[in-house]
Amino acid sequence: MIKKNKENTTLIFIMVLLLLVIVLIVSLLFNKSKEFVYSRSLSDTVVEVDGESIPLYRLTYYIMIEEEAVNEAAVIYDSEKPWTYWNIYVNNAYVSTSAREITMNYFLRDYVYSRVAKAEGFMLEESELAELSVKAQTIYEGLTEKQASTKLDENDILTAITEKAYADKYVIAMAKEQGIEIKEEVLSAYFGMNSSFFKKMMEEHNVKVNTKNWEKVPMGRVTIN
Repeated sequence: MIKKNKENTTLIFIMVLLLLVIVLIVSLLFNKSKEFVYSRSLSDTVVEVDGESIPLYRLTYYIMIEEEAVNEAAVIYDSEKPWTYWNIYVNNAYVSTSAREITMNYFLRDYVYSRVAKAEGFMLEESELAELSVKAQTIYEGLTEKQASTKLDENDILTAITEKAYADKYVIAMAKEQGIEIKEEVLSAYFGMNSSFFKKMMEEHNVKVNTKNWEKVPMGRVTIN
């Protein structure tokens, strides 16, 4: 009788142990399925402009440019572990958080300004379009393996730099109209992402950032590190 009770106790222990293992495995698999993977999130809406949903892939080029820019400082900070720089807390925000905000604003600056420019009849010359096409091809062919893993293609790059060209043309026209000096720092002060003009434009075009999706983007680890 005692032997049988011991056997039952052992069997119960084994069953409980197996159950715990199963629960652990299921939990790990569930968490893995929820893990953010950039290439699987390209269609997720990260911002809306005038009610139009804009997916993550439209910002990939801007993420790449911002990561490259910040990484220059990261390498100086720690050449062996540059990714550690992204976790530094500076000016009331982590470097990665600030980079994410800058990325979004640069995209919005080009996207909204270019839309306004086109609506007002601005055009790019054939020579300008040809130069942009060559530039997009050059950038695409120079992508690293990590950058290419984001599924960024030549057309995405061309779209981004073309919008920037329209936005730049619009800003210069506005500056000339207002008698503002055509210098990068002056134009940035009047029409850049920290300007009252930019903020007003974002309000007029009902810009709404989808923070739930956008904050999942791990700046500093998308196209580098």
